[in-house]
Amino acid sequence: MSSMYLGEQARLSLQLSDGRTDLFPRATIYNGSVVPVAAVDLVHTGLGLYRAAWTPGYAAAFDVVYRIFDDAAHTSLADYERTTEQIQVQIPEEHIQVNGVYDASTTSLRINAFLLRLGVVVPLPQLVSCVLEIYSDAAMIHSATINAPDAQGVFKASILNPNIETGKLYTVKAQIQTTTHLVVSERGFKVVT
Repeated sequence: MSSMYLGEQARLSLQLSDGRTDLFPRATIYNGSVVPVAAVDLVHTGLGLYRAAWTPGYAAAFDVVYRIFDDAAHTSLADYERTTEQIQVQIPEEHIQVNGVYDASTTSLRINAFLLRLGVVVPLPQLVSCVLEIYSDAAMIHSATINAPDAQGVFKASILNPNIETGKLYTVKAQIQTTTHLVVSERGFKVVT
């Protein structure tokens, strides 16, 4: 069984021991059902090796069944046994980092939120939106919805006249929607000037 993280491409490959280059292998992908979630045609890359890539849309255990056909329409099975493999797709360890900076000249609080996956900022194409709620002593005092991050993957919000004390510990609840799942975090943070 191979394992990978959600958002990565699964590398599908099939090596024919006789080196034939004139066949049409197909990988059919299942998730505990008789109904396939995907069918991927493999392309010959040399010396009987066929390859393709597939990006899973969610985390799960997938069964990949390789069948080899004589024709491009995939109607006539070639005289090869089918082979299988399992792919375990996991959601990587993620957490939301939030920081706030108070700007006295504009009396505004600038808040930055970004999603870290395995210690690296998640890139823009995988991010959709962010909801931030700031709490003081269990009461919500501010909220912001940010519909898109900047080019570096950082969600930025600015709250005018925030009535927030620098140096005081606040709680921020953050929700970042990615293209595949929702990440929720609650943590304390201090506003700095």
